[in-house]
Amino acid sequence: MGPEQYYLSWGILAFGSCLAILLGSIVYKKNPSWDQEATRVFAVTIVIIAGLFLMTAGYTDQQVAPMYGLLGTMIGYIFGKSSAKDKI
Repeated sequence: MGPEQYYLSWGILAFGSCLAILLGSIVYKKNPSWDQEATRVFAVTIVIIAGLFLMTAGYTDQQVAPMYGLLGTMIGYIFGKSSAKDKI
């Protein structure tokens, strides 16, 4: 891993942390309680940042393919899950 990849990976993680804090403050101002919508927002943010980190960290396609599958499964579960209140 070269110095460019090292700094770019740290930059992605710093950007993701700032974005999570910003989203947390926005969600808290909207509704002080933690609900399903807040979970969806944070999950999508974390999955996107994790994918960007894996790309910039220099892993090969064969190394990150299972992780992308797992991240996609997590997003599918979170968005596919619905409560009885959503069905009405």
